[in-house]
Amino acid sequence: MGKLSKFFILITMAFAIGACGTNDVDGQPTDPDSEQEVDNEQEPPKNETDNTWENEEINFAEQMEDTIELEGMEEPILLNIYQPVDAPFVTYVPEDLLVEEVSGGEGDAHYFYANYGGNKLEDIYLQIYFFSENVSKQPSAGNKDSTYGVAVENMEKIEGVPYYDWALEEYMSPEGSRIVALGEHEMNYFMVVVNSAVEYSEGFVPRANKVLEHLYWLDTQEYLIEQE
Repeated sequence: MGKLSKFFILITMAFAIGACGTNDVDGQPTDPDSEQEVDNEQEPPKNETDNTWENEEINFAEQMEDTIELEGMEEPILLNIYQPVDAPFVTYVPEDLLVEEVSGGEGDAHYFYANYGGNKLEDIYLQIYFFSENVSKQPSAGNKDSTYGVAVENMEKIEGVPYYDWALEEYMSPEGSRIVALGEHEMNYFMVVVNSAVEYSEGFVPRANKVLEHLYWLDTQEYLIEQE
């Protein structure tokens, strides 16, 4: 065989080998790097800054166990979830408190009454009151015709160390059995009233504070009281 014939044979073999290495039976590229790129394009891009919590349903337990301090001793207590419709919060309530909701033109109130032995005590309660969104300025105690003015009537403003760290201002009755605290959340004002009596304060106030301790804002995903 001549040198020229051998040259053409080598050229033909080279093309055949190259074609087998770069094409499958359908004539499509089978390069491993090309396949990896196709797979990557099928995965949705990840957005590291994407916050999806607003679109997710938050699930809370129906009950939880906790403790309160009574006469200097830690006592176990069972709490039930309280998640009112269209309210900005969820919390947990001692099982011996009775919950009621009252809505009006000025705002919405959530009452937690002492309910010892199945007897509702009308004058022993925690009230969480949300002012209407139309209240754009901080409520004033000087406005005697307003809901806030009536709530703090004949009470003394607490100066110095606050009873609640989140409060904008606080008032206490002369005998100390009633506390009113004004707060603000996301440009909306709310008021907390703890109304008790000397003979009930030791048992009721820790229960009322437990409701506030577990109060959780749904929009900002944070507690009213900073958790330790």
